[in-house]
Amino acid sequence: MVSQKLIALLKSLNKYELNRFRKFLLSPYFNENEHIIDLFEIINNHIRTGEIDLTKVSVWQQIHPNKKYNDLKFRRLCSDLTKLGEDFLGFKQYQELPVRHYNNILASLNRLGLKKHFKSIERQLDNMLDLKSKIRNARYHLEKYVFEYERHMYLEKTSVRRTYKVNLSEADFHLDCFYISQKLQNYCDAINYKNVLNIDININLIDELVSEIEDTPYFEQPTISIYYQIMKTLLEQDNEEHFKKLKYLLEQNGDMFLIKELRTMYIFAQNYCIKKINTGKLDYFRELFDIYKTLLDRGVIFGTKGVLSLSNYKNIITVALAIKEYQWAEWFIYEYNHSLPKEHRKSALTYNLAHLHFNKQNYPRVIELLREMEYRDGFDAISSRWLLLKTYHELDEYDALDALTDSFNIYIRRNKVLSQTNKQKYLNAVKFVNKINRLVFTRNKKEIDQLEEQLMEAKAIVDKKWLLQKLDEVR
Repeated sequence: MVSQKLIALLKSLNKYELNRFRKFLLSPYFNENEHIIDLFEIINNHIRTGEIDLTKVSVWQQIHPNKKYNDLKFRRLCSDLTKLGEDFLGFKQYQELPVRHYNNILASLNRLGLKKHFKSIERQLDNMLDLKSKIRNARYHLEKYVFEYERHMYLEKTSVRRTYKVNLSEADFHLDCFYISQKLQNYCDAINYKNVLNIDININLIDELVSEIEDTPYFEQPTISIYYQIMKTLLEQDNEEHFKKLKYLLEQNGDMFLIKELRTMYIFAQNYCIKKINTGKLDYFRELFDIYKTLLDRGVIFGTKGVLSLSNYKNIITVALAIKEYQWAEWFIYEYNHSLPKEHRKSALTYNLAHLHFNKQNYPRVIELLREMEYRDGFDAISSRWLLLKTYHELDEYDALDALTDSFNIYIRRNKVLSQTNKQKYLNAVKFVNKINRLVFTRNKKEIDQLEEQLMEAKAIVDKKWLLQKLDEVR
């Protein structure tokens, strides 16, 4: 079989990138081996059509029709193409960072003593850094540092450095901004790893750094103030002022960051809301809803080519329903369904409309919709069955509920997609539904109190809020 490392690399490229890589290989500056181009063309055709046999021997025969197969040479050819593929990715990344590109040119011109060329590139880069781009993330400060440092070195060579003493201090300021910002980002990630995965990561000198930056010019830089505020929400979760400040800073300065980085910042804010909701502060559903609306308005929540993930689609609807924004939820279900991956659109539309009608207590419509469900995967099947089970409970359809409970338990245990933790969450929920149903007929106060205590203590369980509500109705 042809090198899987090579196949995986080429399959990771889209059609546009594969075309660019082909041009890269055709350039003698990067590659002078025509057989590497032949190998690429064979694999590229296979990726596009899937019709070509990709055994080592068959590929070798297409490249060398009159030569006996040589395994060592073939593996070396694959290795060389893989290396060129990795070089291409590095070159592509370099091209996508125009400021870094110009900074490198500036450094080379400085070294060669080409003054006129230097001043020309300097003007272009100055314009690029401070006028055309609003981005003020950590990388901006790093590139600004390099730029100001090269300016300083140029002025030293031209013997007019006394006129421009500001350049060295400016370079030093931006170097500090980059360092502080990156340290804070690393610290926020470290706290998060500890909270979620119980992994301790030591961030050197962070205590000294944090104690020094308040009330300094550094704190006025958005990338520093935002990550500082994220840190505060992680360390002092009971102080809700930190979240309010974070939300304000993101609203005011969001356009100063690349979409991917802004998305990460908002994830911290979302996680704060979720933690608050899990402790019973249900007003944070509204905060979470506002964040989702902001992410939609700014286009931050979408992946490549404007695709919305299925999980985000469902989460947004769930949050909207939690605060009874039914009209908005219905609009969203239809409006953004086309943004989902094509294979999930129909099932997602059906399930989430059923979810909407369940919250509106239109239970017959829920059953009608769930009968139309086309399960795309095990997650579709299990969430739909759980919604149907809740619907039967709401309608007091006890015979149908008993039958579904038995089959649902079997389905959960046999499901190979769900993790053991998620299986247990659904199994526990079904168990509590059965217990609540039995209490409907006995109304035994002592048993109700005991079940409520068990339910409150349960950690691995879905829909705890709904189960507590149903138990309270029995009381």
